[in-house]
Amino acid sequence: MKLHIDCRCGCDVMVVEKIIEAGEGSLYYFNMYRGYAKSGFWRRLKQAWKYFRKGEFAYSDMTIETPDLDKLITFLMEARSQEEEGD
Repeated sequence: MKLHIDCRCGCDVMVVEKIIEAGEGSLYYFNMYRGYAKSGFWRRLKQAWKYFRKGEFAYSDMTIETPDLDKLITFLMEARSQEEEGD
């Protein structure tokens, strides 16, 4: 199970992936990538070279467990409901 979310400006991509299913909970992996879709040819070529030399080119990542994921979901849902109330 994997979700890709693009930054509004198209500069970054966040990937959320469920990596381990455990009896009590699961582990979720959040990874940020620099997006180069709007970059010039030489910039994209440079990033491709780094990728081929070093592997996947992520600049920020973290793994969280199910209880922390629940906290994140609650926070996001509360923020969304406050946003909708403001409309």
